[in-house]
Amino acid sequence: MECARRLGKSYLLCVLALEVCLKKPRARIVYCAQTQKEVHEIIVPTVEALIADAPADCAPIWKSQEGHYVFPNGALFVVFGAEDKKKANRGRGPGADLVLVDYAQLVKPPSKRDQRRHEISETYEELRGLAGELQIPLWTAHQSNRPGAGAKVILQEHIAED
Repeated sequence: MECARRLGKSYLLCVLALEVCLKKPRARIVYCAQTQKEVHEIIVPTVEALIADAPADCAPIWKSQEGHYVFPNGALFVVFGAEDKKKANRGRGPGADLVLVDYAQLVKPPSKRDQRRHEISETYEELRGLAGELQIPLWTAHQSNRPGAGAKVILQEHIAED
């Protein structure tokens, strides 16, 4: 999914996660944010706002110690910041039904390259390989550059490097 800066990339990923959790009993959704601070300041408040008017039989409960939402249908929405290795382990476990990586450009690339765009490309290739290996859908949200904003098809050169 491509959007401009501050246009709701995290919001859209939260909506997607909630939709899957509500539609699929016992689903396990894993959301990797950039930092634990982002989890507490952006992701949790966004989810709380989205579920504020939900009927009690659908509304999930936030378990802050475990770092996840539990839905009445048994679905689990795991949220963690990538910089915290201990909390990142929350994403491990039995098969996820969907993995969401917020702003994948900030994922540390597998190797250092001369140009940032090559590092970003390698990161996306690794994520694509991981999704294929685990046979799970993996979505990322990233920002496009100005030429990408008007493009019908987003290509590698349209992904912002900052």
